[in-house]
Amino acid sequence: MIFTSLSVTQEILRTKAQCVELVQTVSQQQAKLISLRTLASGLTVELNNPAAAAGRATQQLHQIFQALPSSSIKVYQWKNMTPEQLAYIKNIVSIFRFLLIDYICNS
Repeated sequence: MIFTSLSVTQEILRTKAQCVELVQTVSQQQAKLISLRTLASGLTVELNNPAAAAGRATQQLHQIFQALPSSSIKVYQWKNMTPEQLAYIKNIVSIFRFLLIDYICNS
C-alpha cells in the first residue's frame, strides 16, 4: 500500500509540475505577445505621423497654389508689373501645379 500510495503521489506531483511548467510557458508567451503588440502599436503611430504630415503638407501646397493666380494678379496691380512678367509668373504657377498634381498622383 505504501508503494502504491507513493507512486500515486509521485505521479500527482509530476503532473502538477508539468501543469506549472505549462502555465509558465503560456504566461511567458502572453508577455511576449503583449510586448510585440506594444511595439507594433508604437511603430504604427510612428509610421502614420510622417504620412499624416506629408498629407497635410500636400493639402497646404495645393491651397497655396490655388491662391497663387489671384496673388499674382494682386502683385501685378500693386507693383505695376509688365505683361511679360505676369506671363512669366503664370508660367511658374502652372509648372508648380503640374508638379503638385504629379506628386499627389504618385504618392
